[in-house]
Amino acid sequence: MMMDVVFKRDLTTEESEKLRQLTGFYRGTPIFKTKRHLEIIPKKNFSSEQLKKSLD
Repeated sequence: MMMDVVFKRDLTTEESEKLRQLTGFYRGTPIFKTKRHLEIIPKKNFSSEQLKKSLD
């Protein structure tokens, strides 16, 4: 099941890179559709709850 994340503002290059790394760490494949829309394709053992906690 794909996960869509839409932010209230455009992300900076640094923020996008941090999200890309965190998504990969928690076993997901990040796809940036726009500067404020991230699509995550989960792999086996993807931890969406841990990713959400890291973003808070």
